[in-house]
Parts: sequence; structure tokens; C-alpha cells
Amino acid sequence: MYEAPMIEARRGRRKQLLLYLLSIVLPSALLIAFTLRLISQDRELVQKRLTEERQLRALEIGRTLISILDEARVRAVGAFGGAPDQAASRPLEQSLVLIGELRESRLRLPWESFPDSDRSQTGLRDPKFMEKLAQAEKAEFAGQSPAQAAGLYQALVRSAADPAQAALARLSLARVLYKMGRAEDGRKIDRGLLAVPAEIQDEHRIPFAVYAAEQLSASSPDHRAVVEALDPSVFQWNRLAPGAGIHGRNVILKIEKTAEDPDIRKRASRSRVFLLGLIETQAQALSLQKDIPSLDLKDSMAWTLYGRNPWLLGIGAIPGGQRILIACDAATSLKQAWDKLPDRAIPFADMRISGLQDPAGLPLGRALPNTRLVLPKTPAGTSAVSADSRAMLSLLIVGLALALAVFGSYLFWKNIRRDLITAEMRSQFVASVSHELKTPLASIRMYAETLQLGRLREQEKSENYLGIIVNESQRLDRLLTNVLDFSTIEQGRRIYRFEATSIPGVLEAAARAMDYPLRQKGFHLHLSCDEGVPPARADRDALLQAVLNLLDNAMKYSGEAREIDLILEKRDAAAAIRVRDRGIGIPESEHTRIFEKFYRVADPRNDGVMGTGLGLALAAHIAEAHGGRIEVQSAPGAGSTFSIILPLEIRP
Repeated sequence: MYEAPMIEARRGRRKQLLLYLLSIVLPSALLIAFTLRLISQDRELVQKRLTEERQLRALEIGRTLISILDEARVRAVGAFGGAPDQAASRPLEQSLVLIGELRESRLRLPWESFPDSDRSQTGLRDPKFMEKLAQAEKAEFAGQSPAQAAGLYQALVRSAADPAQAALARLSLARVLYKMGRAEDGRKIDRGLLAVPAEIQDEHRIPFAVYAAEQLSASSPDHRAVVEALDPSVFQWNRLAPGAGIHGRNVILKIEKTAEDPDIRKRASRSRVFLLGLIETQAQALSLQKDIPSLDLKDSMAWTLYGRNPWLLGIGAIPGGQRILIACDAATSLKQAWDKLPDRAIPFADMRISGLQDPAGLPLGRALPNTRLVLPKTPAGTSAVSADSRAMLSLLIVGLALALAVFGSYLFWKNIRRDLITAEMRSQFVASVSHELKTPLASIRMYAETLQLGRLREQEKSENYLGIIVNESQRLDRLLTNVLDFSTIEQGRRIYRFEATSIPGVLEAAARAMDYPLRQKGFHLHLSCDEGVPPARADRDALLQAVLNLLDNAMKYSGEAREIDLILEKRDAAAAIRVRDRGIGIPESEHTRIFEKFYRVADPRNDGVMGTGLGLALAAHIAEAHGGRIEVQSAPGAGSTFSIILPLEIRP
């Protein structure tokens, strides 16, 4: 019969949940689904328009890019103009990175057509010159005779038949002078070699000016002269073989690290960065030279994408039927095309050139068959912005509506849940109180009727029965007092009468009141009080009620243990009343909730323990009303210790 209210409460909870689902969750879900569908359709339409816009924009950029590349083709053809040797000495313009001759299926790179470089090789291979050079080098290195070698090198300078021979002899003479300790004479020769044209090279196609710069780089006074001579705006690095660029980079790097003048270091750094880019370009040019036979470059109007650092390759025809290969840097050419666009809604940083394998690439036109342009999926200025705005506005409105609905439903659900929980706890309370009342009343009636009938002849048994009647009456009194006190507390009408109270006296009274029920159930109560605990300003009856509630609680949840401690300790300016059992314990997560009204820990071991759920709540309220507090220390299986901490009234 006591389970009927709880069953009814569960049914009410299920009904409320169903009502909540039908009235709040289902309409909200339908609203969300409908809104998301509208947003999805709008996005699909916008995405279609956006794709068309991106394709048109790519074709527009492609047309501008092709015009830029065709202009570069015209300049390259004009630079060659039927005279590759002269063209090779001219600086490249804007996006052009390479111009080379195409001879059948072979690409002749710029440094292979450098003016006078082949003639330099011929002069250095002259037998008479090589014989005299060998004699001088023998005297320098094998004979260890720098003075003799210097004379031979000077004679070689005077007899040189071309600039390459003279440059090599002068470079060797300067080296010997350094060895002889005539460093200033050697530097003077090297300074003169800095002005030797770049096409005057040794057999490794490295200009003698670079070798001279290397010898001068060890001298601080000559750093500025070296940096100025090798500056890319003066020195024709673009037309030199890769080895020259590597050699020059090492010279510049050494000066950048050792020069004290900040201006010299800054200029050296710029030259080093240029040479690093040049070395990468030349490395890609060598790869292109190997790959030329496999590339389809028949269409003279088309441009082909090539390389890891992408180039756009085109074909140009010069007078006489000779063909040239033109390579333009793809990124630079794209930047030039972007600069010419009337509408630059798409930032250049968001664009890039890619190959056919890139699924995000867009075609640029028939003249760029293997080249694609990658644009951002939602470039600024497109209809995607308005679509996103509409979607955001729709989601914001729906989100706001749902937030209000959820907040309202939360308050509704919280209120209903609180009512249901309260109703359930009250049902449990009524059932517990009924049982708590019925049990002692039944005992009182049974023993009283026995005494009334006069069936007992033994005085000891009569006294025992009377003791049971008195104990059960006291139990009823405590129960009713708890209920009535809780009622006055709920109504805010509980009145405490504070006066100087002996706390040990309260504990002794509690021990006497609980002596009989404790003995009946086999418990041993150990009372321990610190000496010299002064009186406290307290309501004696209320404090006694709190201690009795803690002792009653310890009896109920001691399990198989039968030892309970009632302890009074002095803690600074406060007294601590402790009730300790060795029972089933309480999980830490429940420590704060056990002081709530009607609350009982959900534990199968508590199912057979009857209680109103008010004892600890009343004890906590009484402790707080006295300006103190109640504490608990407990763990499952380790027992529980409840402590009432009260401020003491210290008397002089």
C-alpha cells in the first residue's frame, strides 16, 4: 500500500515527459528540419551560381594571362632577333625566366650561347699557353719557388694572346703574390680582374671575376668592391652556368657573415637571395633540358605548364626558321594579369596556378591546355556572401526561437520535476512516518494489554515491559517532535531559547535516553568528553534533539557493527560533538545531499531501514541556528562520523 503513491508519481512523470516531447521537442525538430532544408536548397542554388561565376572569372583571368604571355613571347623573339649570341647577354624582362634555342629535340640553355665563352675555352686550350702555364704552376706548387713562379706568370701575362689567357695568368700571379707576402700587390691585381667581363671564363665556365672576388673576400677593405662588382644589377648572373652561381653565392655568403659594415651586409644579403633563386631556376632549366623530348611543344600558340616552381613554356620563331623556347614564371605572369583586371574582388594571395591533376582547378582557355587556376570557393563580392548572410540570419532566428523554447521548457520541466520529486519524497515520508508510528504503538498496546490482564507474576518482567512501554513512548515523542519541529522550521516559526548550557550534560542526557534502545539491539555506546569544556550559549532541548537524531541515525546504518562513539572535543574556541559508527558508510558524492529534507541515499542496503529523512536536516538546521555547522566524514564500508561544531561561550 505504501508503493501506490510512488507508482502514481512515476506515471505522472512519464505523462509529463510525453507532453514535453509532443509540445516542445517535436515542433522544434520539425522547425529545424524545415529551416535546414531551405538553407540547403539556397546553398545549392548559390553554389551553382558561384561555380558559374568562378568559371567566368577564371576565363577572364586566362584571357588576360595569355595576353601577358604573348607580350613576353614578342619581347623574347625581338631579343633573339636572329642573333642568339647578342640576345644571351641582354637581361630578361618581367616574367621571363629563360630563353633558349631549340635545335630539333634539344634545348640549348642561355649559358651555352654566352658570347665569347666558347672562344675563351679555345684560348685556354692553346698548346703553347698550356705549356707555359704548366711550367709556372710547377714552380709554384712542386718547386716551392713563389718568386720564380711570379716571374713566369708575369711573362705569361705579357705573352697572352686573348683576354682569357691574360685573366688566368693575372689570377695566378695574384695568388703567388699573396704567398710571397705581397698582399697589397695581389689585391691590386684582383681588383683589376673584378672588371673583367663575365663572358671571360675558365674551362668550368666560371668567370675570372668571380675567382678574383673569392681571393678578395678575405680582406675587409675590399668587401664593398666585391659586393658592388657582383651585384645582380651589374653582373650578368642570368647568363652564367650553374657552377658560377654556386661559386658566387659562397663568396657573397662569406662577406655577409664577416663584414662589419651594416650596409655591406645588407647588399650582400640581397645578392645572396638572388643567387639562391637563380640556382633553383638553373636546376629547373637543366631538368627541362632533359625533359624537352617528352614535352608536347608543337603548338606555337599554346603555353605548357612545367616544373615544381611552375613555368609556362611557349614557342617562338625567329628569322631563319629557328625556334626558341620561352619560359615565364607562372606566379609572376599571373600577378601581372591580376594587376590588369578592372575588378580585383579576389585577392591575389587566394589564387594559384595548378596542373590538370588538381580537382579544384578551373580551365583558363584553349591556349593553356594543361594549366588550371585555383580560386577560393567563396570569393569576396559573390552571391555566396548574401547566401551566407541569409543562412546565418535564418539560423539565428531559429536558434533564438529554440533557445527561448528550450529555456521555457527547461523551467517548465524543472518545476514539474521538482514537484514530482517532492511528491515522491512526501509519499515516502508519509509511508515512513506511518510505519514509524505503527511499530511503537503496536508494541505499547501489546505490552500494556499484557500488564492490564495481570498475567505477569514476576516483578522483573513487569518492570521490563514498563521499560519497553516508556522507551517506545519516548521514540514516539522523538518522531513527533522531529515532524512538528520540521513543520515550524518550514513555516519560519521555530524559536530557540539560548542560555548557558553544559555540553557534557547534554551528551550524558542523550546517552541515558538512548541507553535502553541501544541495549535492546546489542549496541555499545562509548561516551568520551574532554575535561574543562566551558558552557556554550545554546538551546539545551534543541541540541539534545540534534544529538539524539545523530545517534538514531548511527543505529540505523551501522549494519552488522555494534560500536558507536559519542565524543566531545574542544577545538580552539569551539566544541566538536562527534557521533561515530562503524557501519556501511556514505559515498563522497552524497555528502552534501544527505542534509536535504526527505533525502535518503539510494543504496540497496538501505531498503530495509525505515526513516523519515528529517533527522540530519534538523540536526544541520539546529547547528546553523547556534552559529555552528555540521560536518561529515565517511566512505563506503568505512563507517561515518558526524560532527556538530558549536562556538563556545568563554567565561573569565
